[in-house]
Amino acid sequence: MNIEELITIINTESIDSFIPLRDIPDEKTRSEYQARMGEDFYHFPYHYQSFQKAYPNLNPDWVYCNRGISPLYYWEEDTGILLKIPVELEGLKVGETSGSKAVEDIVLKELVRCKEEVQEANYSFLLRNLNGQMKMEYLNTLLEEKRQIKDLFSLFQACYVSTDFGAAVISRENLKRVMESMTDKEQEDLQARKQELPDVLTVYRGEGMKSTSYENAYSWSLDVNAAVFYAVRFGERQSRILAAEVRKEDILCFGSGGDSEVLILPEAITIQEIYQQEELPKLSEKLEQYGILSRIYRDALQENHVEGHDSMHALRTLLLAEMIYDKRHPEVPFGRTHHILAQAAVYHDMGRSLEGAEVQHSKASAKCFRNSLYGKMSDAAVVEFLIRFHETEQSISEHTLKQTFPGRDVMVQELLAILQDADALDRLRFGYRSPDSLDFHRLRLPESQELVLASRLLNDGLTNPELLWGMEEEMEEMHMELE
Repeated sequence: MNIEELITIINTESIDSFIPLRDIPDEKTRSEYQARMGEDFYHFPYHYQSFQKAYPNLNPDWVYCNRGISPLYYWEEDTGILLKIPVELEGLKVGETSGSKAVEDIVLKELVRCKEEVQEANYSFLLRNLNGQMKMEYLNTLLEEKRQIKDLFSLFQACYVSTDFGAAVISRENLKRVMESMTDKEQEDLQARKQELPDVLTVYRGEGMKSTSYENAYSWSLDVNAAVFYAVRFGERQSRILAAEVRKEDILCFGSGGDSEVLILPEAITIQEIYQQEELPKLSEKLEQYGILSRIYRDALQENHVEGHDSMHALRTLLLAEMIYDKRHPEVPFGRTHHILAQAAVYHDMGRSLEGAEVQHSKASAKCFRNSLYGKMSDAAVVEFLIRFHETEQSISEHTLKQTFPGRDVMVQELLAILQDADALDRLRFGYRSPDSLDFHRLRLPESQELVLASRLLNDGLTNPELLWGMEEEMEEMHMELE
């Protein structure tokens, strides 16, 4: 299990996963549960009797086993207080009482504190006691029970900004109650932020396999790159980026501070565009098809040494460029155009390794190509042009292209856009919120906008320089991941 899978499990801890401890009466049943559900990240440190022995002052009828980092929760039926029992996952022996007295004291002390807070209608203890979407689930439960909740809107907002999943568990009626609970100051702040926006604006949403579909979701963003992050961060299937139109008056609230997130009811959304992301099976097929290029140009690839712009960046740019071209021209057989793109990708950053050439590295890179073995080939002028202008933000004039490449100007212009987009897609390697990371709005071609997940998967899978000698082992690993 990697760190991202662990984060997902924490963020998706849910009341719906609870198993009452009373369903696990003895050691035999506990062992059966552990064997059957352990791989799904359940941990059963106690059965009913052993818990009773270890924690005599806690009612085992109110204890629940859970999938996630926190294996046990205590939910008092009479007070409605829910909190985790801080049991260690590692090295715990079932029925062992060593240390349980200290744990019991912590839970009892927290219960007293929570009861005092509840007397004042303060339920903020859920922020310190619950993980992931369970915060929203518990808040929704309190609202369903019609409990009085102090500072309801600010509590909801705190849950919202600290929870990746679960906003949609709040029912429409309960969400309405939350919004109606805003103080005059909170209403003023909301209206002030709305005034900064146009009457009709575009909002974005990123969805993966575990996300709530937009038809039932509330969470959107004013920042397309935030949506990109949420769509591909876990490398999930069924990833997509959505753009929608909304009236500013339909924004219920913002995330917090300078947060770009907004809450909007589904019926207020008009979908404008859905960018469905290419998935692993297609990516594996293209790796197999274009993997040969990594071996053809392996010596040149290995000449890219600059950190962040090394041989792996060049290789990923090559593969992404080939995939963009293939999506645009699926009928074109493997041939010379693929080599033009491959050479341009291999050499596009080569000049960064030259002393003092960083500011104008495209010129230096073009020179590196010109002096290489491939610089004498028939299409060398096209490759050199692509390298020379891959950084430019301004479009090359139609007149210049026609003069330089008579009869081929449209093709060269397209190849330049492909190389620029492939280079831009690999900016995911810099991480979300980095000033150097991918800006979705700057992708030039619609086909490129469907390859963000592919870029993410390539960044996860193509990091080993040994790839330059062949891709068989990595291909096998990616196929195993798919299975």
